[in-house]
Amino acid sequence: MKPVTNENRKLIVEARERGEKPEVIAVWFSVAVSTVYKILALYKKTNDVTPKPFPGRPSRLTAEDLEKIRLAIHEKNDITLEELIEELNLPIQKTRLAEIINGMNLPFKKNASPKRAATQRRTRKARKIQSKPI
Repeated sequence: MKPVTNENRKLIVEARERGEKPEVIAVWFSVAVSTVYKILALYKKTNDVTPKPFPGRPSRLTAEDLEKIRLAIHEKNDITLEELIEELNLPIQKTRLAEIINGMNLPFKKNASPKRAATQRRTRKARKIQSKPI
């Protein structure tokens, strides 16, 4: 489910102040009734509808690092994750870099070894089937 925009949050509060029921407001904005209550509680507590920031560790990569990644991939579209980390001196693991690239909707080079392994498994399986007595 997509998060409720700040504009819609303000409209929810305004609708409640006009006397609309939370159940009706929830239908209007296609959100759960509990979401309406949470927004109203937040507004009552802080007098603001802006949601709290998501918890978690801040990213080790800066906006500049992300732009460098994007440019490196556009310049050399077959660059591997290891090469990116090494060339750009990134302080992250390969798996995290792959997640970031997926989030940017950028392509990345796939490792060919799983394809070879899958072919070997199919070949072994075929041999087993052929060697079984009928």
